[in-house]
Amino acid sequence: MEYNQDLSLEEANHCLKECKLPQGMISDELTSRGLSTSGWVVLGCLTTVRYEKETPIGLMALDQSEYFDIVDYELELEVEDGKQGSLDFQEFLQVNEIHYKKSSFEIGSFYRKYEKNTEIIFFF
Repeated sequence: MEYNQDLSLEEANHCLKECKLPQGMISDELTSRGLSTSGWVVLGCLTTVRYEKETPIGLMALDQSEYFDIVDYELELEVEDGKQGSLDFQEFLQVNEIHYKKSSFEIGSFYRKYEKNTEIIFFF
């Protein structure tokens, strides 16, 4: 699952400084799963800018995500009827000659890149 919570710049800076998540949907979800909402370590920065446009088949959203030295894009279609939406989206991709590639969540890509570029040091 992917969860998102809107924060003001001031709220975000406070969270980073204190290494504590703000009250809201994400902290509630973590608490419900028995996880702490404080003591988190910042591994890097993932920034996503979303462009949205209402289309005849639903709300089209283009996400531009930047992390480390990567810029990637993800095109989504938000619909009420998932089955029809999937058919409409596949047709849209075909008509516009866009190759479909199943994507992972941006945070998963971020973490894989982080792991690949992080040196592990063991102390004995």
